[in-house]
Amino acid sequence: ASQIASQQPVILDDQSQFVLQPVPAVLAGTGRLEKLQISAPDQDHQLLLQIEIFAQQVKMVGFSLSGLVLFEMKWDPVTGLESHTKVPLGDLRPEVLFAYFQLANWPDTAVQRGVRGIQLHSEENSRQFYRDEQLVFSIQTTKQTTLFDHHLQHFQIKIDKIKQWKLDEQLD
Repeated sequence: ASQIASQQPVILDDQSQFVLQPVPAVLAGTGRLEKLQISAPDQDHQLLLQIEIFAQQVKMVGFSLSGLVLFEMKWDPVTGLESHTKVPLGDLRPEVLFAYFQLANWPDTAVQRGVRGIQLHSEENSRQFYRDEQLVFSIQTTKQTTLFDHHLQHFQIKIDKIKQWKLDEQLD
């Protein structure tokens, strides 16, 4: 198990970080199931993510395609990010996936508040993150798919939305 305190940034790379942000009201009370395809020059991974977004908390569970739990995470703005990895994932750090999830889905203002060492340039369906005029990574979003492209570390995450639902808020 690992713990990242509430205001402690998640290290994205050696020069950029992201301080996780509180849940935006517009996303609270929703759940989703997504399929991730992570492609890098030396490895490919596929996994499923189940995400539940409550008013004060986000729960994320990563599964193999056969249903094996790989990791579980719980984020809330008071206690921070708690992460339990069940299966070694190589270079894939669950807390970085969680930061990427917020970078792709949280409103621009929240993302701006959290980024360190990179700048956000946002357009309607895309976000680019720059460091000194150099494109570090980009996120393209359509109704069904999000494509995360890390231009410096040469990997890509394709996220297909499988299902979305409303949550019963009593669980919070």
